[in-house]
This record gives sequence, structure tokens and C-alpha cells, in this order.
Amino acid sequence: MEITRMAGSANDASVSAFIVTLQTLAAAFFADAGVRSIISAVLLALALSVLVAWRKGEFTFYRLPDFLKDQLPYAAIYFALKLFAEQAGWGAVVPVAFGLIMLKFGSSVLDSLAALGVPIPQSVLELVRKSGSVK
Repeated sequence: MEITRMAGSANDASVSAFIVTLQTLAAAFFADAGVRSIISAVLLALALSVLVAWRKGEFTFYRLPDFLKDQLPYAAIYFALKLFAEQAGWGAVVPVAFGLIMLKFGSSVLDSLAALGVPIPQSVLELVRKSGSVK
């Protein structure tokens, strides 16, 4: 009986430690300026894409979860890369990854703005499309 109780308390302690670790990671995830920037870019790209689709008469609600499912993992990938790269001493990789991710969303935002009739110089659109070919 005593052995079972000791095993149970060890299990409880490891579960508690795991929960604390998850809470710490979640707090760090949402406190990170890069993650917040990426999530903001995703939401901006979503809002503009919805406006473009609405204007064209092609908007449907069932596409929204797919868009978010495809785009939000960029924030998690960035955060995971940041954690591992800093631990491995490859901190220089983090700003490069952040720049590439933001370039992808910047390209999407510029395309949507152009589709909405906002005057964007053609040279800027071409430059971003060439640079952000990860679309």
C-alpha cells in the first residue's frame, strides 16, 4: 500500500511539473514580440483576404479555419526555432527566419491591398513577389 502511495505522489509531482512547464512555455510564447508580430500579420492578411473575397463575391465562412490552420503554425515554428537556435548558439538564424516569415505575409498583404485598389507601385509588388516566392 505504501509503495502505491509513493508512486502516486511521484506521478502527481511529475504531472504538476509538466503542467508548470506548459504554462511557462505558453506564457513565453504569447509574451514574445516576434510571435505577436507574426500573429498580427496573420490576422491582417486574413482580414484583407476576407475583404478581397467579399468584394469579388467569393467569400465563404468555411474557408476561414483552413486559412488560420495553414498560417498560424508559422508563429509556433518561429517560436520553436527561436528556443532551439538560442540554446544551440545559432541565434543569428532567428532574425533571418522572422524576416522570411514576415516577407511572406507582407507579400500577401500587398497583393490584397492591390486587389482592393490601393495604389501600390508595380516595382514594389514585383520586388516583394520575387523575394517572397515562398507563398
